[in-house]
Formats: sequence, structure tokens, C-alpha cells
Amino acid sequence: MVSMPSAASDVPVTDSSTIRIVPLPPEAGSPHEDLRKRLFADSVTQASCASITTGPKGNLMKVESDLDRFIANLLDSLQKRDVTNLLRFFHPRLGVRPIVIEAQLHGIERIYGKPIDWSIRDLWALNSVDGSTKGLACGPGLNVYPLYGYPLQFGLWLQAMGPKELGRIYMGIVPANGRWNIGSFHVQQWTHSGREASSWAEEAARDVVAKEPMAAWAKFDLARKLASGGGFVELAATSEALALRDQQMTEDQWKNEITTAIAASAKDREIAHVSTMLADGGVGILIRFRTNRDLALSEIKSSCAAIGKDLAARSWSNRLAGLRCSWILPKEGADKDGVLGGIYYSFASLRSS
Repeated sequence: MVSMPSAASDVPVTDSSTIRIVPLPPEAGSPHEDLRKRLFADSVTQASCASITTGPKGNLMKVESDLDRFIANLLDSLQKRDVTNLLRFFHPRLGVRPIVIEAQLHGIERIYGKPIDWSIRDLWALNSVDGSTKGLACGPGLNVYPLYGYPLQFGLWLQAMGPKELGRIYMGIVPANGRWNIGSFHVQQWTHSGREASSWAEEAARDVVAKEPMAAWAKFDLARKLASGGGFVELAATSEALALRDQQMTEDQWKNEITTAIAASAKDREIAHVSTMLADGGVGILIRFRTNRDLALSEIKSSCAAIGKDLAARSWSNRLAGLRCSWILPKEGADKDGVLGGIYYSFASLRSS
């Protein structure tokens, strides 16, 4: 079996970058009811959100000593990359192990670069009143979704700045067992090639003007991915990018264009998955093929190169980065790479070979 290193990744992969707690047991009641009433004195009976940060750098206002200390220690542990200490912040019912935290930090460092500079982007107090998960407006074009079962909780949006990219990590902070706990954890890549979602959407708009809807669709899809907060933080930019993407064509039409282009070179291959991906310098195409046998390295290379050349012959490929081919075995899911791995080719290299 072969696993080829790739210069690209199909991200964000929500399933592997999200940790979510199970609901609060009804018998646990409503901890910190006094704090909820103090923070929402004028709207304690109305579901609402209150910002606890001030200024462009996310300076924190004092809330209450335990929470203030919790956030300060959490940020310090992240900055020091203290996995052992970070484990103590998670709700025990999550069952988070050191290997999970290590994997999350490693993924952040791999994509954003090292060292990571951690800072607070936003902290919101969330008053769901009855423990509902209904979204709360926390700013213009920004909704935050509470965890079920906690009338008062906090949404902490951290910023992770590396030499290569910028990320944001959302944590739901909930009261339980007499202390504050991380109840949810979601990693959101904020920039790709140093550019935010709005920049990729602007480039997609230029592709629309150039009458290249395939490239425009892919870049609007990238903008949608970057703006997506994993169901915790919802930005208007996400739905805007999705609407602009679908104005070009449907997702099925986009995929059909790709499968049609590779019909000859992939005629003996079962296509299990087609999507956009974040690739070096831009947006790439990811195709996963299903196979019932091990593949030799030479077959992996020659097969993907032939398929990639068919795509590279299309005019829209000049506006995209490249292709990643990967192979999965019969019992492996199509939503992520399998044990056989895959390989990535830039369209530029395919056109020059």
C-alpha cells in the first residue's frame, strides 16, 4: 500500500476538527443563575447575546473571577502548547484524550505554520433562557449557536496566527461540576494562501466576468468553506458565497463537468467523491476513486497524471491549482482519504510534461 505526501488537503474537514459535548442532564439545573441575571439584567427572559470583548484586540471585560481565570489559563496553556494542562479544561463527559488535543494542535501547526500566536478575537455571553440551541445574533451578519441544555454559557472565539495562515477556534464554555468547562471545540481555517474568504469571492467574481463558471464555482466554494464556522458561528458571508456559487451552476453540474472531462482516462475507475480542495496557491480538485486492490506506486502516478492532463486541457483549469487523486478500499468511507493515500499534481506541471 502507498501513501503519498500531498501539497494539498481537502479542508475544512468538520468531522475531524470538531468536538461537541452531549447535553446537560435535566437534574443539573441552571448553574450561575445569578451571573446570568447580572449580565442580562434588562433582557433576562429574552434569548440574547452580549459581547464581553472591547477594542480591536479583543480585550476582555471582567465577568467573574472563575471565568476570568479559566480563560487566562486556557490562553496561557495554548501559547505554551501544554497538552497535559489543556486536557483539564475540557468537560470530563467529552472523554477527550491527550492524543486528540495533540492531533488538533499538530493540524493547526501544519497548516498555519509555527510558532502559533494565540489571542482572543471575541467572547460572548449567551443567554438561551431555556437551554435552546437556537442561534443568537451576536453582531451584524453573525449568529452564535449555544450548546443544548445551558441557559447561560459563553462562546469564545480565539485567533491562531501562524507564519503561513490565520485560523479561528471556537469554544463553547459551559458550567458543570462547580467549574467552567470547554463543551465544544471547532477549528476554522480563516485564510488560505494568506487570503480571507472575501478575497477569494472577489477572484471568483472576476472568473464570472471572464465567463469561466467552473473556476468561479470552485472559488466561491472555497470562500464558503473559509467562512464556515462549523455550526457554531454563522457568518452572512457563508450563505452569500453559497448563493453566488449556485448562481453559476448546481453542484451536480459542476461534478458532471469534471467526470465528463475524465471519462476516457478514468473509464475503468469507480469515482466515489468529487469536491474542491485547498491546494498550494489556490483551489484544487479532489477526486477519490474506489478500488478493491492495492495499487503500485507507478499505477498511482500514471493514472492520476493521465486524468489530470484531461482536466488541464480545459480552459477553466488555467484558473485553478491542480488535482489530487486518492484511492479508497471498499469498506472505507468516501469523505476522507483511506490507507492507500493519494498524490497531487499541479495543472501547470501537467501542461508542461
